[in-house]
Amino acid sequence: MKRTKEDWLFLINDQQQSGMTMTEYCRINSISVSAFYYARSRFGFTKQNDNCSDEQNTI
Repeated sequence: MKRTKEDWLFLINDQQQSGMTMTEYCRINSISVSAFYYARSRFGFTKQNDNCSDEQNTI
């Protein structure tokens, strides 16, 4: 099933409010991590404008 813009915006906002990493949120919700990253970039969400963390990108 193809997700709409509204679907992605809901999922992105839900992930940010959940306190989970993107990887964890995607795993629990059966979402491809690459699709989630693509949707975030497509709709203007970046690391600079949110407080979302991802354990794979920490040093």
